[in-house]
Amino acid sequence: MKHPLQIIFLALVLAALGQAGWQHARLPARVAIHFNAAGRANAWASRTTETALHLGTVLFLAALIEGITFAQVRLPANSLPLPNHAYWFAPERAATPRAWLVGAGLPIGCALLAFFLALFPLVLFSQANGSAWH
Repeated sequence: MKHPLQIIFLALVLAALGQAGWQHARLPARVAIHFNAAGRANAWASRTTETALHLGTVLFLAALIEGITFAQVRLPANSLPLPNHAYWFAPERAATPRAWLVGAGLPIGCALLAFFLALFPLVLFSQANGSAWH
């Protein structure tokens, strides 16, 4: 059975991908993508490059978190970082440590995607209100 957070994680991935498509048409041709400590833009990219960075970041995070989750479920017990392997991976309780490892990684993935869902609109906002150009 899939962990309930995997459904939330997938929903966040789909939301972030949809966000990239929605934002693409609303960005100007030249987009400020980096800001100094004073809040002034000091690096620019094309709208397509910014959207590619957005998509690449989301897809990389999704692949990384899902890859780690997949590995924790499929790797042999002796390769997982737990003490007392004989106890934890006895047939009657082998599913418990694997479920715990998956459950420990997915909240981090969900938090990272939620962070990027909140961060990427700031790029659009900075372009719309002109703060990127002072």
